[in-house]
Amino acid sequence: MSKDSARHSLELNPVTEQRARCAASLAGFETLDRFIEQAILEKTDRVFQEAETITLDTDSFQAFQANCASPDVANEALVSAMQHRLRLK
Repeated sequence: MSKDSARHSLELNPVTEQRARCAASLAGFETLDRFIEQAILEKTDRVFQEAETITLDTDSFQAFQANCASPDVANEALVSAMQHRLRLK
């Protein structure tokens, strides 16, 4: 193990382990460790993508575009929040 890697222990039930080993083999991974590492990377990418993305249906997107094109006048609460944000900078 290189100094740039970390060791983790993982307990799998026998059925899960067998399925994972089979999937790793089918996917062309030489070891279960590499397969698990790749699975972790793919899952973390999806989690970050979902956390950073907002998906709107067509009606909501059109309403959003319309509001961006001609926004309402900022109310008192929004003006106060914007002023507070500027003071924090």
